[in-house]
Amino acid sequence: MAKNIKKEIFGYEPIEIGRIYAEKKIIFDNMHEGIVTINNKGEVTRANIAAENMLTSKGDKVFKQLFETVIKTQSGFNDREIMVEGKKLFISAIK
Repeated sequence: MAKNIKKEIFGYEPIEIGRIYAEKKIIFDNMHEGIVTINNKGEVTRANIAAENMLTSKGDKVFKQLFETVIKTQSGFNDREIMVEGKKLFISAIK
């Protein structure tokens, strides 16, 4: 059982997994581009600091609309320009 678990976590020890997670979180939070992830219900699951600074509570409504667009078209898009709260944003969606 231990060998199977080790295989599932790509041979990493718990301390290594924690370090990798911390590194990725630092990179994610310090990007200048706003990054938001949404789940299959259209709910925001994570946003980095730049995204949080760009959007207020109205952002949830925008993300839900973008999510519905991606689901309807069954594909993502790149650099779509939208206006949110008087700010011009360029949005890319990856499905």
